[in-house]
Amino acid sequence: MVALIVYIAMYSVGWGPIPWALMGEMFVSNIKAKVSTMTVFLSKVLSFIMTKFSINLEEAFKYMIWIFGVFCIISIFFTVSVLPETKGKILQQIQDKLNGVTSTIYVENRTKK
Repeated sequence: MVALIVYIAMYSVGWGPIPWALMGEMFVSNIKAKVSTMTVFLSKVLSFIMTKFSINLEEAFKYMIWIFGVFCIISIFFTVSVLPETKGKILQQIQDKLNGVTSTIYVENRTKK
C-alpha cells in the first residue's frame, strides 16, 4: 500500500501533469477542445494498457522496470531539447516557435520585482 501511495504521489509531481500543462499553452483556442479530448483519451487508454498488461510485460521482458527507467531518462532529454520554454510568452510566440518561424512579436515582461 505504501508503494502505491508513493507511486501516485511521484507521478502527480513528475510526468503526470505535463500533458495537462501543455494542452493549455500549445494549442490555439479554435482546436483546443478537440485536441484536449484526444490527449485525455490517449492518456487514459495508455494508462489502462500499462496497468492491465504490466504483469504480462514483466514476464515477457525480465527487466521491464529498467526499460521504463531508460524511457524516463530519454523523455527528460526529449523534454529539454524539443519542448519550447513558454514562461512569459503569448500564444502567438509559442506557435511561432513550434512552427519554426522567427517571431517578430515582443511582449514586455510586466511582472513586478
